[in-house]
Amino acid sequence: MRTLKLSKNTITSMLYVFFMTGVLLFGTGCGVFDVDIVETFELSVDMDDLLKKSNINTAQFPGGKVPSQFNAEVPFWFSKQFDLRDNPKVKDYQSKIVNIRVNQISYEVVKNTVNVALPNKGRSFNIFAAPHQATDINAFKRIGFVGSIPAMTSNFGSDLIFAPTGREAIEPLLDALSFSVAASGTLNINGATNPVVPKGTLTLRLKIDVSVSLQLYLSDLPKASRDAQTPTTSTTTSTNNTTTPATSTTPSSM
Repeated sequence: MRTLKLSKNTITSMLYVFFMTGVLLFGTGCGVFDVDIVETFELSVDMDDLLKKSNINTAQFPGGKVPSQFNAEVPFWFSKQFDLRDNPKVKDYQSKIVNIRVNQISYEVVKNTVNVALPNKGRSFNIFAAPHQATDINAFKRIGFVGSIPAMTSNFGSDLIFAPTGREAIEPLLDALSFSVAASGTLNINGATNPVVPKGTLTLRLKIDVSVSLQLYLSDLPKASRDAQTPTTSTTTSTNNTTTPATSTTPSSM
């Protein structure tokens, strides 16, 4: 039985040799490497604030219930700034980024005390993105949607369903490393079908998974890798209780 044991330093050295092999083969002294980055951020909406913005005074509802004759469409919109520049991987190699691609965007309901479905069952949350600190709603482009969130239900999630041009809309924004994300929808308050007065808070956690392509040169590698010695592979062979001593293997120089 042959057992291959690699120390941490050996692995680092092998990575260095792998990089140098590419340098020697292509003669450019550089290579393009993909780094996966996952970032999360939260969006919240409060029902009291939402109704106040729509000039709906629930204190006037008799018995704390929505009157049967009351019927209103209440739009909601909540947004947040998103900045990849705060990610340590991006900070270290920001000037080396070639492009950024979206792998997936998902969401998780981390808090939900809202006593009605939001939006109403059969409707969807639309997710938008825009340049950093955009204030004009027309600057936001729809990238996808998620389904209605059931009342008082949390600790679940799913992937964002991308709109047909959703990826194309968000990837140019990713190249700028900072952008705005918003969730929107409409809540129908209809006393004839549901007399419950909407209350509570909903918090969504969005997770964005991207691949960042980096153009790296030998000088960009960590010093530990640049200064690494040629790797030593320890090989132990055991046959009928006989052990062959470890051998040192050094790649030939080119």
